[in-house]
Amino acid sequence: MAMSKRFCTRCGAPIPDGAGFCVECGAKVEPAERTADNQTTQPTATQPTQPTATQPTQAVPAATTPARPAGQPAQSEAAPHRRLDPSVIVSMVAGCVIVASLAVVLVVTHPWSPTPATDVAATDASTEDVTTTEAASGAATLSATSAAPAAQSSTAQTSAQVDYYDSLESIYSKLSGYDSRIAACADTFNQSYLSTSMSTRQDASRVAQSLKKDIDDTSVSLQNLAIPSSSPYYADSENLNTLIACLDKRISVICDAWTISLSYADPTGHSDEICAPLKRDNDSSGHNTYKQQFDDLYASAAPTRH
Repeated sequence: MAMSKRFCTRCGAPIPDGAGFCVECGAKVEPAERTADNQTTQPTATQPTQPTATQPTQAVPAATTPARPAGQPAQSEAAPHRRLDPSVIVSMVAGCVIVASLAVVLVVTHPWSPTPATDVAATDASTEDVTTTEAASGAATLSATSAAPAAQSSTAQTSAQVDYYDSLESIYSKLSGYDSRIAACADTFNQSYLSTSMSTRQDASRVAQSLKKDIDDTSVSLQNLAIPSSSPYYADSENLNTLIACLDKRISVICDAWTISLSYADPTGHSDEICAPLKRDNDSSGHNTYKQQFDDLYASAAPTRH
């Protein structure tokens, strides 16, 4: 029978028949023993043993790659490389940036450096000065803020008083002209109230009515000012109101007389009836009482700037 194949007990390489040394590692191989039935006896171990820690100093022939068993992957095949998740990379970079930022802050602020006592005292003193300054500034600001409404109110009142004066002065400047126009209407009446010409009397009546309207409009303007009794111009407004009332009374009786005159196509013989309105406001001497009151008050009623 053929001899069974031998293997090196050190490296496991197959041993050719009749060889005394392993062709792979150079280890000495024991010669094969023959049994009684003329078969070669294999060393006891069928599994190659692990090489010892000490290697022979003799030269080792070039090793050949041992055959790999069927189904076993080749040693040279590398395991597939695993790619990192991009989110993991971003998190790692962000963490590094945060750590670096904290390190910079710590270096700049030196929280571990003790503050000298003198610096603390100086800082406290500076803080106290700033606090005192801010308190004084706050008090000044509060005072200024409180004074602002009062100043605005005073300015508004002053502006209102100026407006009062300007309006009263404008009204007062018209009164003398009204007085002269009333006198002219009275003269026209005396000349024309018995005229047989209706158009002449109508024209004269329209002039008197127009003057009365102007006086009434001025009275309304004065009332619309609504000057309060606390104003220094209140007395002036009352004087102007009296003067305007006198003017209105005087022109009103003339207008009433023209109304009676125009009721007749020929007013001849109706003189007493026509002139009756003019006499109702006359005093015992025949003078119009409102004309007297106007003349007495006009000069002193001029508004005075306060």
